[in-house]
Amino acid sequence: MVKQYAAEFSGVELIAKGRGTKPAWLVTHRPFWAVASWGNPTYPSFGATDKTLQQALAASVWKKLPAQIKMTMAGHIHLAQQMDLDNGRPTQLVFGNGGTSRDPSLKQADGSLHPKVGTIITNLGGDTGTFFTSYDFSFGIITPKTGAWAVDFHGKAGNVLHSASVAN
Repeated sequence: MVKQYAAEFSGVELIAKGRGTKPAWLVTHRPFWAVASWGNPTYPSFGATDKTLQQALAASVWKKLPAQIKMTMAGHIHLAQQMDLDNGRPTQLVFGNGGTSRDPSLKQADGSLHPKVGTIITNLGGDTGTFFTSYDFSFGIITPKTGAWAVDFHGKAGNVLHSASVAN
């Protein structure tokens, strides 16, 4: 699968580079960079997703997403998530947020991130200070602004759960 995805990402890179400096989003089913949980809530397991996509991107022609791609959006895991990344990588948004109580929370009872989750985010090159996640049913609205996109995650009652700004 790595070889197949690498070829596809090389095509994405060529298309994005052909756009000049126009910003773009990349929408995929699986997120490149996200944190998921599974198992028993008393003894949860945590891990980064999707290592296959990360390996394929590293094996593609330019070894990374082009600078024109400012944001990646995906679903697949049943939560909402935003992760800002280092090394010029775009912000990763996950809109798989149909709500789930099957998986253990990435947060502790006091609302802080589980220490293992913080380590995974740091190892991915993510910013734990701006990281957002929610297992509640929610939806996202992305609104163009001058020089940025406003990203708002809303709860089922319409209340804003999290807001972020992604430069374009």
